[in-house]
Formats: sequence, structure tokens, C-alpha cells
Amino acid sequence: MEKKKRCPHCKKVLEIREGAKRLNTKRKFCNETCRTRFNGRVRYNKYKDEDWYKEKQNKSFNRLLSKNREHFNDLVREPNRLYQKKKTKEARKKGFCTNCFKKPARENRVFCEECLNRQKELRRLKKEK
Repeated sequence: MEKKKRCPHCKKVLEIREGAKRLNTKRKFCNETCRTRFNGRVRYNKYKDEDWYKEKQNKSFNRLLSKNREHFNDLVREPNRLYQKKKTKEARKKGFCTNCFKKPARENRVFCEECLNRQKELRRLKKEK
């Protein structure tokens, strides 16, 4: 029994294409998508430690990020909100400031003295504008 030829990317068995009498022996991939993805992975592994390649990847990611900024913000916003809520609840239980989470809060308050002064200053600056 002969061994079946498989695509190196998706591991599917290569089948004879429509209109062909037999399997092309030079054929390596099942389709163009698999070939492109496989070669991209090979290229990444070959150049991933090179400085020029890191810069190129960084530029392309920043371009993607700038075009889809709102989508990425939505992905991050909800988990951050839940984390902050949990952290604030823990700080209140321990009696720490809910702004900086480091210093003890003033009695019957949620902010420490420094954070309270900072907030007052910000409000004052906002009113002046």
C-alpha cells in the first residue's frame, strides 16, 4: 500500500484534481492558501530575531491598530472595567484608597489625603478652563 501524500500545513491528504489522470508528484500543498500560510510561518521563524523584521512587524501592527482602534479598545475595555471593579472592592474592604490602592483612606472616605488633594486641584483647573 502506497503512502498518501499530505499537505504540510493542514495535514489533509492530497487528492487528484478534477480533470487530472493522476496526482502531480511535484505538488506539495492542497491549495494556494495553505502554501501562503506555510511559507509565511517559515519566513517568520527564519527572520523573527532580526531587527529589520521586528521593525517591519511593528509597523504593520501599528498600521492595523490605527485602522481598527475602536475595535481593539472594545476588546480591552470590558475586562479592564471588571478588573478595576474587583480591585476597588478589595481596596474598600482593606480600607485603602480606591484611587491609588496604596495608602490608607481617610476615615469615612474612599480616597487618601494626596489623591483627594489631586482631585480637588484637577476640578479647580477644569473650572478655570
